Amino acid sequence: NKRIHQIAIGPNFRRKKIGSAMIGEIINTCGNSLSIINVDERSKSIHGFLKSLGFENFLDQYEMQLQLT
Repeated sequence: NKRIHQIAIGPNFRRKKIGSAMIGEIINTCGNSLSIINVDERSKSIHGFLKSLGFENFLDQYEMQLQLT
């Protein structure tokens, strides 16, 4: 389905182009019709990173909880 379910780079290795290289290799292998799912909306850094690579947010996921009393 060309979906990346999770992506993470350890804090000591960030801002060293490792994430960009990983995404670049995936695009070279799979093509540029790619989506990344399960991105935490609170993580501004990952959203900025993905936006810098040209990704756009098309769909938000909401967590729904039911209080059982």
